[in-house]
Formats: sequence, C-alpha cells, structure tokens
Amino acid sequence: LNLSSLYRVVGEKGCQLRSSESMESTPVAFLPRGSIVEVLQSKVSASVGLRSRRVLVRHAGHERRAETCSTVPGGSSANGSVAQGWASLQSWQGYVILSPLSSLCYTNTRWGPTRPIVRQCGHAAHLRCVEAHCLSLHQRSAGNQAFDGRFSANIEDGEFLCPLCKQLSNILIPDESNEKCDSSQSQVIPLTTSASATMCEEEDGIEVMKNMISATSADVSQIRNVLSRTRQVNYSDPDAESKNKAIYQFGSHLSQGMQQLTDISGAEKAERHAWHDALRRWDFEDDNVIKNILRLSREQLIAWAAVGYGASSSESSGRGLRKEIFGEVDFIVKDPWSGYSKECQDSHPMLLDLRRLVTASAGLFDVLTYEIGKTLGTAEDKKIGSTVPVFGDLISDILEGKSWMDSQNSECNETDQWRIVSSLIASMLCHVSREDAVAPRLEARAVAAAMWVMNGRLSPPPNVVTGPTAVDMNGGMESDENQVDNDVEISRAETDDAVRAAIPPTPLSISRAERNLGIRLESDWGITNPFHIKPNSQTKAPFRPAVASAFLYVPLLAWDLNILAGAVFSSLLSGSKSSPQVTCNELLQSAKILLVGRLTQVLLLPGGFVDPENGASDPMDYDDYDGQWDGTKTAKEGEALKKLLLFCRRKAGVSDDASIDKYDDSALCSAVGNAVLPFCRSLVLLLRASLSTVRQRVKKGQSTNSRTGSMVEALTKLLNGPIAM
Repeated sequence: LNLSSLYRVVGEKGCQLRSSESMESTPVAFLPRGSIVEVLQSKVSASVGLRSRRVLVRHAGHERRAETCSTVPGGSSANGSVAQGWASLQSWQGYVILSPLSSLCYTNTRWGPTRPIVRQCGHAAHLRCVEAHCLSLHQRSAGNQAFDGRFSANIEDGEFLCPLCKQLSNILIPDESNEKCDSSQSQVIPLTTSASATMCEEEDGIEVMKNMISATSADVSQIRNVLSRTRQVNYSDPDAESKNKAIYQFGSHLSQGMQQLTDISGAEKAERHAWHDALRRWDFEDDNVIKNILRLSREQLIAWAAVGYGASSSESSGRGLRKEIFGEVDFIVKDPWSGYSKECQDSHPMLLDLRRLVTASAGLFDVLTYEIGKTLGTAEDKKIGSTVPVFGDLISDILEGKSWMDSQNSECNETDQWRIVSSLIASMLCHVSREDAVAPRLEARAVAAAMWVMNGRLSPPPNVVTGPTAVDMNGGMESDENQVDNDVEISRAETDDAVRAAIPPTPLSISRAERNLGIRLESDWGITNPFHIKPNSQTKAPFRPAVASAFLYVPLLAWDLNILAGAVFSSLLSGSKSSPQVTCNELLQSAKILLVGRLTQVLLLPGGFVDPENGASDPMDYDDYDGQWDGTKTAKEGEALKKLLLFCRRKAGVSDDASIDKYDDSALCSAVGNAVLPFCRSLVLLLRASLSTVRQRVKKGQSTNSRTGSMVEALTKLLNGPIAM
C-alpha cells in the first residue's frame, strides 16, 4: 500500500473529475467528501519547474460514492463504480480539495509528534519541604516581592528553582530507596529454565543472553505470572492517598508538564472555546462512574513514555559520534554512561536517574491498579481486600499477541462487541505529546469518544425542544420549525439531562461498523467493574476504561516500542511488596520479545532499513566490531534474516522471493543491525536500571533465592561487557 499516492477528498463541496487537464473539459464524475482516490499522473510545468495542481486520479468505489455525469473514453464505467479523470489538489485561491492520506497516519497523529524527556539535577528533598518552599514562592509573588526564579520560573505552571543548584524544575520523583520493605510478604518463585544450570563465569558477550533464554520459547507465562499478581489492600483506608501522596503528585506533575502552554495564540484559544461545554468540562468534573481513572491512565502512559525516551535520549548521546583519523571520517558508538563498570553499577549518576524514573513509574502503576478497584468495584467486591491486575493482564496480552480474534467461538456476544469496538480503538488518539502539538479537532474527537465509551449508549427522546434549537438522535441541530412531536412536555431540568445524554453522539467508526456488520452494540456493552473480568476466559469482554484510553488494546507492532519498553519494565518492577517478584528471566524474556518486535517493524515497514540492493549506504555505518563474526556466523545470521524478511513480506502481501535471495548476507546484517541498534542500546540501559533495582531489593531482603543471584551475576557480566553497547 503506497500511501504517498493515495489522497482523500477533504473539500466541503467535494471533488469534480474532468476528462482532461483543462478546467473547461467535459465533467466525468463528482466525488463526495471523504472519497479516497489514487493519483495516477501529475504534471510539472516546464517553464517554472513546479508541480501543477491538476492530477489524474482514479476512484474505485460503490455506485453511490461516485455520481457519473457522462461516459467518456478512459473515464468512468457506465454504472459509475470506477471513476477516472483530472482533479485539482487545491483551488487557485488555496482551498484544499485533496489531502494526502499519509498526513492522517498514526505516525503523525496517534502517538503525537513530541515525547517527554526528564532531566534530573540529582538533589533530594522532603515532599513537605518542597511544598512549603513553593508556597513561599507564591506568597512572595502575590506580595510583589523578590524570590528565586522570579524571571525564569513560571510558578503558575508548577516551575521552581532547585534550592541547591538553582536549576529549573517542575517535578519531584519519588525515591523507592526510602521505602521500608517487609520480606515476609513476598518470595521469589524458583526459575524453571534449564539454561540457568549452563551459565558459568567463562561465558561472556551476547552468548550469555542467548544461552539463558533460548532453551524456552518466547512465551509470556512467567511474565504474566508477575504482571497478574495481586496484593492485599484495604480499600476503606482513609489515609491511602496520603501515604502515596508523592506518587500521586508525580503523575499529576508529569501530566501538567505535558499540558498546553499558557501563551497560546488567540486563534487556538478561540478554537478550543468553540468546543461543546460538555467536552471542556469533561476533565474537570467528577463523574460518578469513572472519576479519575482516565486521568490516571493518561498519567501512566506519559510516565511510560518518560521511562522509554529517558533511555532512548541517553543512548543517543553515545551513538553516531564523528571521528576523523588521517582525513578519513568515521562514526563510532560508545557507552553513553561514561565510566559505568561493575564498581559503580548501582551508584552511577545516569543509572540512578533512570532507575528513579522506572521505580516511580512502577509506583504509579500500583496506584492506578488500586484506584481501579476502589473506584469501579462494588462494596462486596472490595471486601475481598485484593487488587485486580487488569492492566497487567492487558500488557501480557500485548506481549503474547493475544486478541479477541484468537477465539474459536465467533458467535458469542463478546466477539460481536469486539467486532464493533475494534473500529473505535483503531481510530482513537493515544498520544503523549503536548496538547498544543496535536490538532484541537483530534483532541476533541478523542475526548468525545472517551465520553461516549464511559457513558455508554443512552437513548434520549428522538427530538427534545431546547429553546431555539433541538437535538436529534445523531447529535445534529435542527430548527424549531421542523418539530412535530408535541405529545411530550419536558421540564427545563429534564431537557438539560436529555441533551447531556445525547452528547456526544455515537462515534462515526461505531455507527459505520454497526451498519456494515449488521450488529448493534447494546447499551450495557463491555465491562466496567474490573472484578467481573474472567481471567481465564477465551474471549474477554472489552474493559471500557481501557477502551476509552485505547492504548492498552493496541497490538505490539503498532506501538511506539520505546513507550512499550518503558511500560513493560516498569510494570514488571511494580508491586515491590507482592509475590511473585520479578527475576532476571522475566526481564530477559521481555527484552527478547521487544527486540523481535522492533526487528519485525524494521523488516516489515517500507524504508525500515537501508536496502543494500539499491546501492545506497548508511552514512553512519558502525563497523567497530566487524571482526566479531566470521564468515560462517555471518552466513547463518544472514540466512535467518532472509527467512524472517520473507515471512514478514508474505504476511504483508508484498513478497518478492527473487529480490530477497539477491541480498548479500554481510550487507543485510549490517543494514538491519544499524536499523535496530538504537532500540537495542535503549534496552541495554533499561536492563541495567531494572537489574540494579532487583539487586537493591535483594539487599533489602525482598529476594533470598540463591539461583536469582547466579542469574544476576551472569546478566551483570553481559551488561558490563565491552561490546554490550
């Protein structure tokens, strides 16, 4: 599928096709707004060398999608099912008629164009001390008195200067090292891999990792055991929030840091002010059903992104370094954590920064799990006194590739619900970028879709009189002159309730899916109470808070894998007082699955790696370790890559066996290796931080398994090795 040649009709008046490039030629067909066309030919002006705004397009659709005006040679067929002719990309006044379909892809909209990056000054402080310090700043500002950061910190947005180093700050990261742990509440399950017995001190390099995890398939049973653990809680504890106040504020400050800038333009303010009142109030009202679950979910996604891109930004500082020797330019890679070794494997400053982020994100995951049960569970459910690991199960499903399509029972009610809801999930926004970096209309659609998901399908009166206008069932507005239903008189309060129930209307993706499949989604679809989820069920009903957040039902290959890596590692390290505890085996298995996912993305996506057959070369060809593999090893790895590349292309329907066989083994390994290198280095840094957390918990008595210690030693040797990065 070549998105660069596909365009969508976005002009409000549609698109007129003509028989030739001339605007005076015979009309061929008229395409309504929303039609998808393929550009077959475009012309470039010989005099000025600019592309003409006239293009030859073809539209293949149903008869109702193209209204044929006449039949001309090379134009449309008699029944109007195929239309071909010349159209304008935009009018001479700049009015856009055709917009490239690539501009609507998830690369531009779904995850957003920006990411959170957290930089730490390294100084610690008590939460109450910082709160008192910030309060004094506000008091001095209100009194028009001088204070630290008066001209550099925006205290209204939560910014302040570190009292010690005077660096600009806007967030506090909880430190897990200050928590008191009870080793009696947790234990480590014994490892079952036979590979652990084969590890020895003589092994080094990548072979350590391969020998440790190649004995078993890349299943996620042990990962699921960790992510699906429960912990004992007291839902009636009035001090629960105060005990985790630092973590609650961590998530809130992260979200605030990704909020819209205060100095937005007047046009953007006017556009957001044009939103319906219900959309603008959604984030500020306490809903009786969902309350703060969606807000916490978004904070958790931002925290995962901060972890993943914290590692990514750190590794990029040591990659692609320019080196010139005797006039020859070369690019090298080195360890971004300068001076990292076994002696400082738990105290290196950059490791401490990443470890704090990982453990803080893990603590936020615990808070989210607790709030889900407390907010959405019934009084009887809460008497059980344990959490429901619904988000952990969903992350395990992503790693395992498990979805509703695996069900053998295609006639069950849950399958019908998934067939409808999947269309909404595929079209929803799950961005982590600043709000001013995402189009307001996309933000409004995401908010409206989340409201519809959580409110369910409500059925207000077909036409409710509300003064000068009336709301119909489709959420549109009709004039009073069209009202014919005078049988029911509704009070002003009842009218407001009915209008609120009708807003937002059913999302377009849902209504289209219902119409095409002939299935109607019931008003009580899905599950809102997490305690009602059947963990071992073959087909689970959609969990509506997760559907409203969207990202937890995105398949692995559609994820931004840096964010998913942050999600997996921080989730595995959550529940520091629960059983079972994470071990090196789960960390390595997770890294293996994520690495295979990135490798598949590189091989599957167009332009994922520099094609060696095109004669192009990567300007940053890192060949520091070309001598690590001999000819036999290179041929073996090259053959495996060719098989995986052929498998991926066949699944995508673009297989070309002949072109793959022409690839040179060494060139293919080099091209694909350079493409996956940045993510691999990020995984190494995340493994270092996660392993350091495991070691610290062992020292505090949370883990006493001797076999865990041997695995830690082997993995430590790998991560500290000279070729790890």
